[in-house]
Amino acid sequence: MPSRCLETVSRLCLTPHALLLVSTLLYFSPALFGSCEYKRPDGQLIEHGFSPEVMWLAAGIVVMLLCVTFATRRSVLHLKTAASTDAEALVLGFLLLALGSYVASSGHVSEAEKSVMLENTNRIHLAFYVLCSVGVLFCVIAGIRRHCIVFIMSLIGLLFVMYLGHRSATAIAVVGVAYLRFRNAPVTSRVVKLSLCVAPMLFALLVYKSMYVDIKSGSWSAASERLRVENLLVSMRAGFEPFLTYMQLDFVVSEDFKLECSNLWKIPVSVLPFSDKIIAVFGGDPVACSYHEQVKPAFFSGYSGGVGANVWAEFYSLFGAGGVLILLGVLTSFFGLIEAAMRRIQSPVLLAGLVLALVNFSFYIQRKELFGAFISAKRGLTITIIVFVLAWMLRVALSQGAQRVGSCLKRHRVPVHGADSIDNRPTH
Repeated sequence: MPSRCLETVSRLCLTPHALLLVSTLLYFSPALFGSCEYKRPDGQLIEHGFSPEVMWLAAGIVVMLLCVTFATRRSVLHLKTAASTDAEALVLGFLLLALGSYVASSGHVSEAEKSVMLENTNRIHLAFYVLCSVGVLFCVIAGIRRHCIVFIMSLIGLLFVMYLGHRSATAIAVVGVAYLRFRNAPVTSRVVKLSLCVAPMLFALLVYKSMYVDIKSGSWSAASERLRVENLLVSMRAGFEPFLTYMQLDFVVSEDFKLECSNLWKIPVSVLPFSDKIIAVFGGDPVACSYHEQVKPAFFSGYSGGVGANVWAEFYSLFGAGGVLILLGVLTSFFGLIEAAMRRIQSPVLLAGLVLALVNFSFYIQRKELFGAFISAKRGLTITIIVFVLAWMLRVALSQGAQRVGSCLKRHRVPVHGADSIDNRPTH
């Protein structure tokens, strides 16, 4: 495996900036079509053409990301893990089993309407979704063969979460594994193998969105109908979110839409525990100023479900074209901080949490506002810190137990002949 990347496009490594570039190209891909067709809540199909202004803006963002990705100095990321990882694996396995049992018994399995399911989703559900991704990344870092049981449990958990209707946990785990594998090695060295692995996963993620309701409701005939060759393109387009997110950027740029307020100021406050309570005291409802709640009624009124977000559109609507530079600077700072922490931490589970944070800020950022991405990253780090603390407590308890057993055996040790035994030889 090459230890460093050459300064050529053919030796592309998945640095954080490269992940941001790849995800931006993916989410800007609708620009190649020039327009898209979407369905209104009343069922009417509308052909929406993209404005030339957003085309130029998208081209400028891609050029900037190309320059940052290939012009900056690249350093090798060395991960050093602790010798003992069994305690963390044991805690992960226990939490996966406990939280998975809770989610399976909470009614989400039978609920086909995603909007209703999201309303009944609590912190435990979210913790389980994140924990499945953490388990996969933990095993990749610490060794899959060494912790194969946790790895299998995590994969089953991701499949279960996908069955419920959430694809993001699986997508983030796949991108995280790709980052760990190709952070120091060029993607081109395994391009065929990578394509054979990623293409089926991407196909499954795209198609499943259009058929998971049929599967959960038991309509297997309708689900199989969506997999027919003549319907496959439509099924894939239903799960291709870039059309929706790129449309938001087009609306914001072409109509010069401005956000009335923002959640950016809440990012430093959200680091604190129970930050939602603190934000509610000083800033009112934390949802009121979200990008989604302001964009949805302006451009997608009547939609019952969510429409996601677009971080480029968020910063453009706040700061104009200069918002692109501001966003790139903020994300670059986050990348540097996360990778600097990864060089100093030896716990595989904490490293997995940092990888989740990095994927949220680099790849998954395209369909979120910055505050939402920060909350997602914080949630992953919080869960991994909890696992780390529980594993530390377990190691301490086992160590103290071993010491007590050893001291007890020492006190009741049977004397034997030797240097430390009682001399019972007869005296003259």
